[in-house]
Amino acid sequence: MGRIILDKKKTMPGADDTGTYKVFEAETISADFTTNLATNSTANQCLRILRYLQKNCCLTTITAREKMGIMAPAPRIQELREQGYIIITNRLTLTDALGVHHPRSAEYVLLSLQQEG
Repeated sequence: MGRIILDKKKTMPGADDTGTYKVFEAETISADFTTNLATNSTANQCLRILRYLQKNCCLTTITAREKMGIMAPAPRIQELREQGYIIITNRLTLTDALGVHHPRSAEYVLLSLQQEG
């Protein structure tokens, strides 16, 4: 298990006596790509999304949340678009791991790498 050191003044529920809080184990997305939830910076999230889109046909909001630990993929997709990546959004009804249906969920598809500009 990875660990994040927290400021002892801001310990979260579930923190142990040392002020550390356990996070989810890293999950393998593909053969050579592993998410690391302990380094969930904005830049890291963008990089993980981009690598995922390069290796797979698409990325859904539910996959980003459940498999990659990215709770709000839409802003990361927007940042990638601002960097010149062509990414389209399809709206679908998706079902999460609990069986809950989510109408108009996003599916992101990378059409091309950065444009020369």
